[in-house]
Amino acid sequence: MNLASKSQRNKYILLHGGWLPPKDLSSKDLTNKKIIERDLIRVDFSNVKLINATIENSNFTLANLPNSNLSNAKLTNVNFNEANLRDALFIDAIITGYRDIKTGKVYINDFTNAYLIRANMTRAQLNRAILNNAQCNECIFNDAILTRVNFINANLNSAKFINAILENANLSNSKLINADLTSADLTKANLTNANLTNAILNTATFDGTILTGTDLSKSNLNGLISMNIVEYTGVQLPPGFLIREGVIYPPQNAGKKKSKIKIKRRIYSHKYRLN
Repeated sequence: MNLASKSQRNKYILLHGGWLPPKDLSSKDLTNKKIIERDLIRVDFSNVKLINATIENSNFTLANLPNSNLSNAKLTNVNFNEANLRDALFIDAIITGYRDIKTGKVYINDFTNAYLIRANMTRAQLNRAILNNAQCNECIFNDAILTRVNFINANLNSAKFINAILENANLSNSKLINADLTSADLTKANLTNANLTNAILNTATFDGTILTGTDLSKSNLNGLISMNIVEYTGVQLPPGFLIREGVIYPPQNAGKKKSKIKIKRRIYSHKYRLN
């Protein structure tokens, strides 16, 4: 398609390899395409393939992306506020922020109020992403890197975080009912007033984790590794569990003297990681 002027071009979505009309891109195959600095409010991306796509500085507010496939995609400074991402695939996607060295400004990916029900983010990298008030029930975050991610007030009921890294993540006021956090690393995570009723925390790590007002009363804490817990006013633990000298003790060890615990930390690094 030949476009006569710049004003005409601005009405279209710039993709690497050509131009496509806006508003309805449902079921399109946009594998390996680039979407740069585009305003895509309310555009229909239902069932679209964005595998290995590069998306930068673009706005998908209120966009419709159910069943979309963004596996292996690279997203930087993308806004998905109130977008519909039900059953979307983000497997191995890099959804990470960055800090401008010159200005010091941090650019992040924003999923505030997004609908991510049953979305699959297995092994995705979401450093510093914002998912405040997002609907993430039954979402899969297994083996994902979620460092400094904000899940404030998020609905994470029945979500899976098996082996996920949630270091410095903010999960305050979130709902994690029936969530599976087996072997998850919650070092310095904020769980203030979070509801973890019936959550599974087998062999998870709490190191400096904030547990103020956290409801763990019906959680499965078998094999939980804990230390340096100093903020836990109002925490609700399962019957017989207690916190002493920064450690959560199960009933059979509640009266025993604190012992040294060795933790084998998972080492992870990639060029997109922000400290």
